[in-house]
Amino acid sequence: MAGASGQPVSVIPDAVMFLLGIIPGAQSYNAVRFKPEAIVSLLRDVQLPQQHLGGSRYAGPQGYSM
Repeated sequence: MAGASGQPVSVIPDAVMFLLGIIPGAQSYNAVRFKPEAIVSLLRDVQLPQQHLGGSRYAGPQGYSM
């Protein structure tokens, strides 16, 4: 898949978007904070199962579908 500039477009899996959506903002932490570079590296390198075309079948915690 290529974008308008001809560069490949990266698609973020639904499960990763769900995770990013439930993580509170840094301003709400009063303890140790994550290193952004380490989190980006972790998300970039994680091996997720392939998704079927037509959407995700993953249901988030407490039955929230993605």
